[in-house]
Amino acid sequence: MASAELIEQAIEHKQLAYDQRLLAQRVFAALLQITHDAVTSAYDLLELRGYVRAKLVSGTYVLQENKRVPIDTH
Repeated sequence: MASAELIEQAIEHKQLAYDQRLLAQRVFAALLQITHDAVTSAYDLLELRGYVRAKLVSGTYVLQENKRVPIDTH
């Protein structure tokens, strides 16, 4: 999943900081010219992997580095 990998790499390379709010899903989808569903799936996967946390109404935020599981691209 390219969009999840893109965000994961940005977090790993400290381009996105702890507690930084990610772009709204619709904005991110428009920026990458992909579907909203694709971004929703990417954000869900990143949350499952421990990279981000969705806060109801508030948005999705980068979590501290702990218990992260890299996305397997093979």
